Amino acid sequence: MVKNNGTDLAHVQQLINTCKLSKGPPHPSNGVAPFSFDVYRNLSASNFAYSVLEATALTQKAVPPFNVPDPESVVEELRAAGISDGRYLHPHSVNLTSVGNEATAAAENYSMSAFKDLNNGWITYKIQGLWGSNYLARSYTFIQALEVLLPTEALYPTHLPARINVSSTQSYLYTFSSRPPLGITGYWSLTLYNLTDGLVSNPENIYSVGDRSNLTYPDGSLVYGSGDNQNDEMFQILVQSQGVPPPSNWTQK
Repeated sequence: MVKNNGTDLAHVQQLINTCKLSKGPPHPSNGVAPFSFDVYRNLSASNFAYSVLEATALTQKAVPPFNVPDPESVVEELRAAGISDGRYLHPHSVNLTSVGNEATAAAENYSMSAFKDLNNGWITYKIQGLWGSNYLARSYTFIQALEVLLPTEALYPTHLPARINVSSTQSYLYTFSSRPPLGITGYWSLTLYNLTDGLVSNPENIYSVGDRSNLTYPDGSLVYGSGDNQNDEMFQILVQSQGVPPPSNWTQK
């Protein structure tokens, strides 16, 4: 984790300066389609389910099944669905629109069992990063987000209700009973997303706050200060409309 402490960024720049990129001979494809936009430019634009199966066929050899007890069984299932040798052949007896709708509905219904409770209205994924043969969990996760890391690398707690309404008369206070403990490379952040799962734009260009944000206690001392004599008290994070000035006793933006 890079911290803006005056030395981390300089160290990263030093590493970048020691790297050199050069063009080598083309790598033999061995029948595997290269990952480029050109390969996927001609996917079916009129049928989303068809284009997904086409893309699956193109990437099957480059990304073979893994983290499943019997990878060959997955290959056989794909072959039965019409995917083999980098091509998708549509079985005429299959209505892709109907099947696609059923698959999407099944993945969305999985949301009822996709999370575990963290108390105080917070939940997180039961399975993340590697799903094995749990295709419902895999599909539901990718409907919600492009990708999630392994739980050993990052956790994604979400607060319920997931949608909050900030207006000129309504704001939110996130209260921390104490300073979240951190490992040597640990960090945490609180991030807000809009209805399209994008970051919330604002004139301050602040999209998340956390242990690297110079948070302070009401008396002005840093939540994550230096030295051994650090406080470990309650602190709060205020979320409000950008058109409303914060209270006069608020010490941070």
